[in-house]
Amino acid sequence: MKTITINYNSKIIDAMTILEKTGEKCLIVVDKRGILQGTITDGDIRRNLLKGLKKNNSITKLYNSDPIYFIEGKFDLSELKKVILNHKLDLVPIVDNNK
Repeated sequence: MKTITINYNSKIIDAMTILEKTGEKCLIVVDKRGILQGTITDGDIRRNLLKGLKKNNSITKLYNSDPIYFIEGKFDLSELKKVILNHKLDLVPIVDNNK
């Protein structure tokens, strides 16, 4: 399984490296305990690099800290599919009750 998580205080270059390695367009941002903090996309990174941020800056202010997510066992696949299609998402985190 691909690792698609990144720590919330990682650097932009770290996110770029994981995205390149996995071929994904989005990463799940977690804290040191593995609790969901948000998501970050290749577009988030690209837009901020174009604004002048450097690869060694933190992703802290770049990621979406209010992502759409589902709680494990509390959704059905048709609902998940509808959300992905309606919001044009690359991924939707599925977490336990503690995120």
